[in-house]
Amino acid sequence: MMTHMLKEIGLVALLGTLIAIGGIKDSKAAIEDELNGKVLPPVTLHGPHPVVMIPETYIYRIPDIDVSIFFYEGYWYRPCDSNWFWAESNNGPWAYIKPSEVPMALIKLPPEYQREPCG
Repeated sequence: MMTHMLKEIGLVALLGTLIAIGGIKDSKAAIEDELNGKVLPPVTLHGPHPVVMIPETYIYRIPDIDVSIFFYEGYWYRPCDSNWFWAESNNGPWAYIKPSEVPMALIKLPPEYQREPCG
């Protein structure tokens, strides 16, 4: 009787693990689908970089680099091919941010503050 219960508990645990792994794969696939398979190219900044405030905003940017990296309300943001990424450091790690979660102030920036390519 006890052996039968242990087998059932083991099967339930195994089933739960398999379901959880499947959910993780589905979530990752959904993000990849949402990004159309695009990955944010890495950018490594060596040493501290000065930031300048964009006029009439509370957004800061790193000048004199080939990509757009902005600092706003405690986080760093990077646009890339119509997608946005954010991080706690200007060197990342960068995480995809849903369009609905990108601060409106960043979306409304004039084109002259958006540099391409994205990395």
